[in-house]
Amino acid sequence: MRIHNLIKKYPDLLRKASLEINDGWCDLIDDLCYNIQKYIDDNHLNQIYTIQVKEKFGGLRFYMDYEYDYVSALIDEAEGKSYRICIRCGSTNDVKRNKIYTLCKNCNKKF
Repeated sequence: MRIHNLIKKYPDLLRKASLEINDGWCDLIDDLCYNIQKYIDDNHLNQIYTIQVKEKFGGLRFYMDYEYDYVSALIDEAEGKSYRICIRCGSTNDVKRNKIYTLCKNCNKKF
């Protein structure tokens, strides 16, 4: 899945977002957006919006205009998982964080 597909899949959640990441974390972000939107819908809460999604110091950063405690926990979990997923290809095999990015061995060689 590509980043632009996420915007189409979660228009209410991502329409105001600045998405500044590579495709490797798309599945992680897809799962996060699904769980956030499901929580909002299931609990009949006011729609909240993603402001920015980016990589910083090798990890995912996911900023919202408002966060419920449960949503904050989902974001924290996803941000933690991002350190074990290659930002370029999405691999979880032999992933390491260099000074700036989280990359698998193959992508690190190409970078």
